Amino acid sequence: MLTPRRSARPLLISAVVAAAVAGSIGYLAHVWPAPEQLPDLAPRAVAPILVPISGPSDGQCLAFLDQLVRHPNWQVTLTRNGDRITVDALGHARYTPSDAWARHLHLSPLQLRQLHLAAEASCEPDGRGPTVDLTWGGPDSAGRTVPPSEAARQLAHFMNVALR
Repeated sequence: MLTPRRSARPLLISAVVAAAVAGSIGYLAHVWPAPEQLPDLAPRAVAPILVPISGPSDGQCLAFLDQLVRHPNWQVTLTRNGDRITVDALGHARYTPSDAWARHLHLSPLQLRQLHLAAEASCEPDGRGPTVDLTWGGPDSAGRTVPPSEAARQLAHFMNVALR
């Protein structure tokens, strides 16, 4: 008995496709850069590392803040006695008191101007007023502790004005 004759065309097409795929993978492996081996890093704590700051000879330790808030996309967080306010360039603010739920606020340009005034104030410690923690760029970012000074009082005033 004779077996029906099979066409070799489907087998040939399958072999050509398999060879093309294997060649493509080989070519990509040759051209594509190998992933860099990243060092094992321990995750940072949620709270930023706060560095006490002292101003230069003119006492303006927050001059960077004035430059920061001139950019179109920024975010700063101020913390005083457990109360936290996060403000962005559009005036959107999130106020989180230490003992209550967060509130969302919108600040006017006049209220945001208070940050510029704080940047121009002196950071010479005088022992009067609160200590304010200032962070920028998000929860895992740089931060500074502003000692009791005119600048800290200006930042505290900004927080009070924002809550009106």
